[in-house]
Amino acid sequence: MSWDSRSLGLFTLTPPQSKRLIAEAAAVHPAIVNALQKGTIVIGRGTTNSYIATRFLGNDFDEEKFAAGIIRNGELEIVPKDERLPAVVLKRGSVVDEDPQKAIEEFNKDDVLIKGGNAIDPDGVVGVLLGSRVGGTIGKSLGIITARGAKLIMPIGLEKLIPSVHEAVEYMGIDRINYSTGEKAGLMPVVGADVITEIEAIRMLTGVEATMVAAGGWGDSQGSVVLSITGEQEQVENTIQWVEFIKGRRQSQPKSTRFP
Repeated sequence: MSWDSRSLGLFTLTPPQSKRLIAEAAAVHPAIVNALQKGTIVIGRGTTNSYIATRFLGNDFDEEKFAAGIIRNGELEIVPKDERLPAVVLKRGSVVDEDPQKAIEEFNKDDVLIKGGNAIDPDGVVGVLLGSRVGGTIGKSLGIITARGAKLIMPIGLEKLIPSVHEAVEYMGIDRINYSTGEKAGLMPVVGADVITEIEAIRMLTGVEATMVAAGGWGDSQGSVVLSITGEQEQVENTIQWVEFIKGRRQSQPKSTRFP
């Protein structure tokens, strides 16, 4: 496609809007669609994952309660156990009352763990904060998933973009940190996952290419990302329809031109 034939679009997403967009893309991810039909999906706790759980199950999941570790009040915090909502386990699309870790221990190639992250760098490496001394969900699960060829899908907004996860790891560790205004934590780098940022989400839904061109904001727009998109006019128009839907300005959900 020549430059002259491209159509351009520009829009801004607040963090909650980014999470909604990523949840819509997760719903059409081929590995998730396959697992909904014949496998197991574990939706781990996390604020972005609360939107995915809401998208799949229809009922609203409280962002702050569908989390174990959380950044709030300007600090790293741990949500008290008696306030947390449990992770979600789906078997062939139906919710089951099963311990998530036990479900992961039985994973095979058709199964999926959806796990959020706390950092992502330009190379696509995701960093997961570890408040648990034994590594939490990701620490217990990554070996199983890698060994068996199961799928790890990591939804994460570009508000969490940092220069280098590998460099950041060198400065983290519960027992290495002498002072912290909140909880102490380690940082685990994760490679080989299917990462869904706003860029991948838009590509999955409409086929356009997106570029992050600015970030930040004021008031309720703090943490926003500004994206420029390029593609055929029909693709760009479809993407803008998706953005209007995510922002609540359009009632009907647009069709995904990439995965009908």
